[in-house]
Amino acid sequence: MSQPDLIHLPLSALSISKHNMRRGRKAPDVSDILPSIRSSGIRQTLLVRREGEGYGIVAGRRRFFALQQIAKESGDDPLVPCAVMAEG
Repeated sequence: MSQPDLIHLPLSALSISKHNMRRGRKAPDVSDILPSIRSSGIRQTLLVRREGEGYGIVAGRRRFFALQQIAKESGDDPLVPCAVMAEG
């Protein structure tokens, strides 16, 4: 099995993957991780896979929702550290 590529992707290029096990659930409460992400940024990469024009998040859904909230407050489209799964 090959190692995933580590890259930074714009938040706007990400969405929840159909392969994410919590995909259909309501937006999670991220109040517990927001302070940490605001002060230190993302400490663990999101696991993503190529899906159409963008990337689907396989693991890291709560971090994604926290980043969306921070981006909405700041008006930015931040770069997000991601591990991109190999095709197939």
